[in-house]
Amino acid sequence: MEEEIDTGGILARERIDVAQRDTVVSLYVAGYERSAALTAESLRRIAAGTAETVPNEGGSYNSSPDAEAIRRFHEGPHGTVDWTALGELLRWDPDREP
Repeated sequence: MEEEIDTGGILARERIDVAQRDTVVSLYVAGYERSAALTAESLRRIAAGTAETVPNEGGSYNSSPDAEAIRRFHEGPHGTVDWTALGELLRWDPDREP
């Protein structure tokens, strides 16, 4: 346990691949689902006395991207937005079959 927020070691982490069809909502759900599994796994390791950490190299769950991160994002494959998904969301009908 560390005094400052986001300065302690990392018990578990996992990369989530981003597909062209992903949305903010689908990525949020994927992260939420994985965080529950990783938390359970971490608690089991803590209880068993086998938990190990890797150093936190300055990352934060509550940080905002800096200008360089935004530039890299726009240069990568995810720098474009498929607005058709937004159109589908705006036309959402709760009675329509998926």
